[in-house]
Amino acid sequence: MGFRPWSEAVPAFVYTPDVPFFQLMVPTIETVRQSHCLELLLSRQKNVFFTGVTGIGKSVIIQHALNSLKDKRQQLIPVQIAFSAQTSSLRTQLSIEEKLQKKRRDLYGAQVGKKIAVFVDDANMPAVEVYGAQPPIELLRLLADKGGFYDREKLYWKWIEDTVLVCAAGLPRGGRRELSQRFTRRFNVVCTVAPSRFVMQRIFQSILAEYMKVNNYMDTVKGMVEDLVAATIEVYELACANLRPTPSKFHYMFNMRDVSKVFQGITMAKALSVGSGETLARLWVHEVCRVFHDRLSAGEDKEWLAKLATQYSGKYLKTVWEYEDVFVNGKICWGDILRLGSHARYYEEIRDMEKLRRVLENQLEEYNVKAQKKMQLVFFDDAVEHVLKISRVIRQPKGYIVLIGVAVSYTHLRAHETRHDLVCRLLLEKKKKKKK
Repeated sequence: MGFRPWSEAVPAFVYTPDVPFFQLMVPTIETVRQSHCLELLLSRQKNVFFTGVTGIGKSVIIQHALNSLKDKRQQLIPVQIAFSAQTSSLRTQLSIEEKLQKKRRDLYGAQVGKKIAVFVDDANMPAVEVYGAQPPIELLRLLADKGGFYDREKLYWKWIEDTVLVCAAGLPRGGRRELSQRFTRRFNVVCTVAPSRFVMQRIFQSILAEYMKVNNYMDTVKGMVEDLVAATIEVYELACANLRPTPSKFHYMFNMRDVSKVFQGITMAKALSVGSGETLARLWVHEVCRVFHDRLSAGEDKEWLAKLATQYSGKYLKTVWEYEDVFVNGKICWGDILRLGSHARYYEEIRDMEKLRRVLENQLEEYNVKAQKKMQLVFFDDAVEHVLKISRVIRQPKGYIVLIGVAVSYTHLRAHETRHDLVCRLLLEKKKKKKK
């Protein structure tokens, strides 16, 4: 029996259109190696702890491995719990007990012939109490140490069998705390390293190429995938190197998840909306700006990022634009709100801003007819851009947005509040109508 390199065990990536973008995983040497270690440890009923920097796919690797074991053997029942700063030990215990089966008075566990894997994501997020402990972590430590915990009402001990813990946590910084060694000593710790530039190129190129192939994009557009991915990675690396977080710019933090969001935005556009290489380049500039540019608060940083996007669109995508062409004289705007009343809504470039403004005004009139509290809004250019930005995030699965601004005057604050309120109410009402 000889050794084989891990590269021989890496399967080919198969794109499935029905799978949400954030659940796609391109197999690499690192993911295959860590999935194999996880499966091996779970088969021996060993607790596993994954650690590493934020946004490199720890949770995705674990979820894929657990789902794979569930499909292969039909013996593993995965239970996922996501910790936050407000997570309590009671809520944690109830989440675990929901999946347990009572076998006798004080013995609980999985169904006969099955095992339970409790996956705790963001394990180091719970807040520290007055005595310096994290109650949810102490509960998990009790389960790992003693094999059970106490009943909260009748105060008797509950033994838990056929249950193993799998935890994932980022590095202790920001809102994340350093975990007690009394807890981590009960785990086999696996460190997930950040992918290299070559690996990132392979991951996103595989996803984007397969997406365009399945959706019948033009050959000229498909031929730009490699350069598109290379340009995105280079912009990301330069943003990380030059846009460092400071006390006044604490949100200047980028990770691999931001690169993924650029390509998630690109995949929102269908082949019908991207008919040429220039259109794809304009879409790329737009998505880079939505992910990186919109996070910046300083004017000089915004200008630097915009000029960087213009420079690399010319270097990799062979465009002949200047900075003023796409950021001053005529801004690039994409959205799907031009056809709000239509069943076929496309994420497309919006060149006629007057038409867009009329659509928003019509929606405002429709809203005011039904609403008790009417809104009197003026759709100036910045307001229209914010509507497009917010609607882009809301239409994405797991799309979240935080609006940050300074209340320089009552008028500015009111405009900020009302345009946010308008787009959220209008778009959420549209979603409710579709569900009905």
